[in-house]
Amino acid sequence: VHLAAQELKAIDVTLVPIQREALGNSLVNQINTIYDKAGAHFNITIAPPLDISKADWDLDGNDTIGVGDSSLLAQYTEEERAIFRYYKSQ
Repeated sequence: VHLAAQELKAIDVTLVPIQREALGNSLVNQINTIYDKAGAHFNITIAPPLDISKADWDLDGNDTIGVGDSSLLAQYTEEERAIFRYYKSQ
């Protein structure tokens, strides 16, 4: 039960898959099931997959997007920034 004095507005979010088939509604449902308990709800839109070459983002050649070790997400990794720059250029 959320104890806020007023009902919270839903947050608009767009998920962009990278080099894979479209994400399913089950992911949307899982996200809202988790966050609804905390009083947050998302209006999630799933965009078409981003067709980006591994050479454009896999800077360390390990086939995995580096997410760093910060728990605060205050900074993006170089690979995340490379993906973002590519996305903005499209």
